[in-house]
Amino acid sequence: MTAERDWKRRDNDPTAIHNLRTVARRSLLAAFLATGLALVGFARPTALLAQVDPRGKVRTLRTAHFRVHYPVALDSLARRSAIVAEGAWDQLARTLVAPGGPVDLLLQDNIDLSNGFAQTFPSNRITIY
Repeated sequence: MTAERDWKRRDNDPTAIHNLRTVARRSLLAAFLATGLALVGFARPTALLAQVDPRGKVRTLRTAHFRVHYPVALDSLARRSAIVAEGAWDQLARTLVAPGGPVDLLLQDNIDLSNGFAQTFPSNRITIY
């Protein structure tokens, strides 16, 4: 009978309820923090592998209208890209206004997708990866 009385006393005790809520909040907070740290830990290596190696040797091939920037491993692709870019310049210059200055053509091979984009700020730049 004393165990039953102790149980009833704990049910009516506001500090016991407060302590239970505090423990639940702390457990929930710890679970969220652990999950967040785990996600950051898993995402970090993937993000680092997608970066361009800053120690890699980069060369620049200059043409009449383009500066082709490329890693040394993409030398043959850079030469073909320069020829294609100059051919496109000749075709487009008939109908479009030419930009003021050379266009930077940046070749990259640090991702398993083929895509690209162009921008006019901070310089006229085409990026192909």
